[in-house]
Amino acid sequence: MQTAGLRRPGGLICADHRSKAGLVAQPSGLSLRVAALRWGVCALYVAFVTWLSLAPTTVFKPALTLFSQADKVAHFLMYGFLVVFVRWAMTGSGMHWRPRGFWVPLAALIYGALMEVAQLLLLPSDRSFEVGDMVANGMGALVFWGACNLWASCRLRKQV
Repeated sequence: MQTAGLRRPGGLICADHRSKAGLVAQPSGLSLRVAALRWGVCALYVAFVTWLSLAPTTVFKPALTLFSQADKVAHFLMYGFLVVFVRWAMTGSGMHWRPRGFWVPLAALIYGALMEVAQLLLLPSDRSFEVGDMVANGMGALVFWGACNLWASCRLRKQV
């Protein structure tokens, strides 16, 4: 097995181990701290989305009355940025980002559906289950996932 230095996007340096199976990135000590920080930021964003999904609407009522579908736009953006944060955390931790890895937007969609079910079953509040919110969650996750993949492929083409 050969070991060599590998410069990752964003300037992170990892040790890579080449084997018959291919390239497996092993983060160095510095990049482990960066990876932990990125996953921590990602977890904070998930907590923020959870709070927004389950908080009473009185918390953000003025923002939802800006225009008729402001709620759907908010869902689209929240779950789109959720995919961006997960991708950012993955690339900073030495994990391989597989553009065909459909699990990230699928996980965001499942998480959004669980938040809608929680509004229906767990909370005695003014929140309600809406299929339209789940559609907006999924569309945001898919569009931002596609944009991340497009951006990454353009960056790779420029590096080659």
